[in-house]
Amino acid sequence: MIITYLRSSSVSSYAWCQHKYWLTYNLGFQDDSNKKAEKGNVVHKALELLANKKLCLQNGTSTFTDNELKQSFSTVEISPESAILSAFNHYQNKSIHEWDDKDLKECSKWTWDTLLFNNGMFSPLSRNIEKPEQYFDIEIEYPWAKYEYYLDDGTVMSGNLRIKGTMDLITRVDKKTIEYIDWKTGERKNWATGKEKNYDDFYKDFQLRLYHYALHKLYPEEENIIITIFFNKSGGPFTLCFHKEDVKTTIEMIRYEFEKIKSCHFPSRIIDYGKDKWKCEKLCKFYKEKYEDTEKSICDFMNKELIQLGMNVAYTKYANKKTVVSYGDGGGQSNRENNDVEK
Repeated sequence: MIITYLRSSSVSSYAWCQHKYWLTYNLGFQDDSNKKAEKGNVVHKALELLANKKLCLQNGTSTFTDNELKQSFSTVEISPESAILSAFNHYQNKSIHEWDDKDLKECSKWTWDTLLFNNGMFSPLSRNIEKPEQYFDIEIEYPWAKYEYYLDDGTVMSGNLRIKGTMDLITRVDKKTIEYIDWKTGERKNWATGKEKNYDDFYKDFQLRLYHYALHKLYPEEENIIITIFFNKSGGPFTLCFHKEDVKTTIEMIRYEFEKIKSCHFPSRIIDYGKDKWKCEKLCKFYKEKYEDTEKSICDFMNKELIQLGMNVAYTKYANKKTVVSYGDGGGQSNRENNDVEK
């Protein structure tokens, strides 16, 4: 399978269903967002706005602009309430789902629960802000990270694996230590296995390891990198401390995921294994929706094409060619890619 970059959601997608990964991250089919995830985005955006307020207060800046919202804010005037409302209105207006006052109340509660936890311990307003919404796009410079794909149309795609992502909030603890805070509004479980995650799982969690490596590259002088994953509705904060000697293990984890996906020549489907069929019927757009001008689902139609044509020809025939290199495709939030605050 073609793979040119890794991000946490792509690895999660592959673990969930290899065929869905192929449709999304190789061919460029767009999955629908669910309402719970969109409400989580409201909380993230509200906290991001408050982090930018605090950063401007640190820098003595009177206003800032959010590129995604296309809106300017007064550093003094923006409050938790106005941040929540701005975020809510933005995601409500772009959503395919119906929203009401109950949704606003839930988003407000989740945001305030985060801000007030343990007397504001993880509130952006009480932190020394280093960088909100830190985007990264880092090349992995090891021989094993090289790839070369020969496509059916004669195109050769070559390069080195890159890792990409956007980190919620980086704060300064002291001169030698930074802390990354990751907000989670969902459940504290592995969605591929259904098991609840604990501290041992978090030390092995690919997303946290990927972000650890990115932080190691972005902040090479830091002696300590603390990562806190904050489950708003499912257990609160879980804090882990990584050191420079942990980087080797992280690199091996990145290599493992890269080589596993790269070596896949026929992606499996959840639907073919029976017991978890409900996941396809209830949760997957590609199983529920028909492929254009056919009676087959997108999943079944493309699986048939994969069998008949092979992966290489199917890719050449159906792929949006930018998908395999673009952060924004494959379900990503491309508007977060360069969402720096204008000061």
